Parts: sequence; structure tokens; C-alpha cells
Amino acid sequence: IISPAIRTADDPTSVSANQLIGFCDADFANDVETRKSHTGFAFLLNHAAIDWKSSQQRLVASSSTESEYLALSHCVKSAQYLRHVLRFLDLPQLSPTPILEDNAACICLCNSD
Repeated sequence: IISPAIRTADDPTSVSANQLIGFCDADFANDVETRKSHTGFAFLLNHAAIDWKSSQQRLVASSSTESEYLALSHCVKSAQYLRHVLRFLDLPQLSPTPILEDNAACICLCNSD
């Protein structure tokens, strides 16, 4: 369902018409008082945003990789939900959903077997 290779903007994928694409990022320990990180993601369909979220993470991450991994986890759950909605709307996603991530350690963690 989800692309096995998490991508970065430096390694883009081509996007066809009606293909869902996701962007994910996190800000490690930005809150000075609680040391909690922030999560953000957005999904585009035909170059228009159809879903997005920006929120403080519930957990205190011990590294930027952990913070990004938590954000990516929430992003993938939303991607799965959106794929079900698009199938219901007769816009089935025939190829894996590319999700772009900017943390190299998180990408390696996700792509390892």
C-alpha cells in the first residue's frame, strides 16, 4: 500500500494524475518547557492539499530520528485512511503512495528489513 522506499526532495518520484503523495516532517524538542517535538504532514492529490496536520507529539522523543519516525508513523496511518476514502470515491490508488521525508536516519530505519 505504501511505497517501500521513503523519498526525499533530492530523490523525487514522478507523480501521475490522481496519485496521492505525502510529505512528512518533525521538529525535534522545539517546545522549551516540555521538550516535546512537533509533527507535520500534508497530502496532495492533483497538486492540491487534501489533508494536513500539525500538532505537538504526545511523547518526548530522545532523538531527531525518533521524532521523525513518530511523525512518519502518523503520516502512514493517514495515507492508509486516505487510500480507503479515494477507493470509495472511485479513485483507487494503483501504485504505492510516495511519502517524502527529510531525515536520513529515519529513511534508513524505514527501508531496513
